[in-house]
Amino acid sequence: MPITGDTRAGDGMIVADFGTVLVEAETRVADVQAVERKAALKKRDLGADRLILLVADTPNNRRVLELHPELREHFPVGTRKCLAALGRGEDPGGDCLIFL
Repeated sequence: MPITGDTRAGDGMIVADFGTVLVEAETRVADVQAVERKAALKKRDLGADRLILLVADTPNNRRVLELHPELREHFPVGTRKCLAALGRGEDPGGDCLIFL
């Protein structure tokens, strides 16, 4: 983190011709708002252009995220579209929610 004394870190960073992408990985999602807020603040503070929320594809995580469809407003690009765009070296066009 480029802020003195700030011990937070991103889980990964992709540097591409179109900009930078912060990758935040979550193995177990319980509080959707906290996960989204934490990731958005890291995106802002690291100056990333895009954010990928990488979520473990488990029944619990799918269930929790189904209960919060508003998360798609913050992460409008899904797994296939995001991975396809990045594979071509292109901007996915928005922040991404990837289940793996």
